[in-house]
Amino acid sequence: MSIKQYLAPFSKIISQKTLLKWTGRNMIFPYYHTISDADLPYISNIYPLRSIQEFKSDLEYFCSFFEPVGIEEIHSVLKSKRSSSKPIFHLTFDDGLVEVYEVIAPILEEKGIPATFFLNTDFIDNKGLFYRYKIGLLLAKLKKEESSEYVKNARIMLKDYSKWSGSLTSSMMALTYNDQELIAALAKIVRFDFEDWLMKSKPYLNTGQIKDLLKRGFKIGSHSVDHPRFKNIDYDFQKAQIKRSFKYLEKHFDLKERFFSFPFGDEGVQKQLFDWMYKEEACGLSFGVSGIKDDYHPFHLHRIPMDFCQENISQFIKSEYFYFMIKSLFNKNRIYRA
Repeated sequence: MSIKQYLAPFSKIISQKTLLKWTGRNMIFPYYHTISDADLPYISNIYPLRSIQEFKSDLEYFCSFFEPVGIEEIHSVLKSKRSSSKPIFHLTFDDGLVEVYEVIAPILEEKGIPATFFLNTDFIDNKGLFYRYKIGLLLAKLKKEESSEYVKNARIMLKDYSKWSGSLTSSMMALTYNDQELIAALAKIVRFDFEDWLMKSKPYLNTGQIKDLLKRGFKIGSHSVDHPRFKNIDYDFQKAQIKRSFKYLEKHFDLKERFFSFPFGDEGVQKQLFDWMYKEEACGLSFGVSGIKDDYHPFHLHRIPMDFCQENISQFIKSEYFYFMIKSLFNKNRIYRA
């Protein structure tokens, strides 16, 4: 059981308003990947998938205690070096999945809630597929055919590549950005065609949908080119991922404002990259995934990962506040970077 789960019972005793007063944390940044009632095996085999009703309940809770604001207001508050005079929240969504257009945006418009959508530029128009989603699709097929030759051959290949870790699922889940040739080889073994699936399923936003979201007042940011884990790639490649994705968004959508969310979070990312990104690439705001936490850079913000909300929304958010208070006692509520 995690520390946050241990803290959950306290949420029944202390109100959200009291926690806001105790901590002075008037700004929070919940984030999701997608929302759907449909079966999305490329996601559900990787991380929990939140339903439409769960999402609506989340929004009701946020709007009960926080005012929804656009990313420009967040930027304005930070530039002024002042705290927000009222509790506010800003929603963000990573990966640029099509449910943003079909499910999420209509709900947000109905409730008058702004949001920012972060896209991987190589996946726009379904030109490519995130390697973890490929793993999710392969796991879905292998689970359906547990006794088949596919499973046997996949095990053999993982062992041949020294990637076996005790079970098929754990071995597949441990594959990384650098294992994409192996993932492609596994797809051949189980006779799964990613390009054919992409063409038929179209899981990502297309250019027309993105332009329409912009016309409707939503904001678009970069989530890198093709979703590597930044702590596992070198400094030059980190810069290339940011620079290329910003350039693509400016060229195709005339985006002058630059916002960035780190794929998989910002663990291990050094001060040098932030300094370059803000000075040379004119980034306005960037986002990590460490919950309620401060960072050395005033324009780098940490978000609450809502996909992993397994208890009720009240317990989940309050536990984040309790955890922040405990970290503060040990000076662990801020990230310092080399």
